[in-house]
Amino acid sequence: MPSLGVGYEIGLAESLGKPVICLHRQRQERDLSAMIAGNPRLQVEVYQRVDEAVALFADFLEHRDR
Repeated sequence: MPSLGVGYEIGLAESLGKPVICLHRQRQERDLSAMIAGNPRLQVEVYQRVDEAVALFADFLEHRDR
């Protein structure tokens, strides 16, 4: 379900120059927002299983700019 609060948090993080990862569980009934998918300042990752999401997030934390 889309959340305006999450959108606000993403925008705030962007304005502060913070790295942002957006994890999207791909399902047929839910598309990723075009504003998120098309934003080159966000790292967007698609996953199917929880273990994939955990690995993507761990990799993001390990390799992000500090």
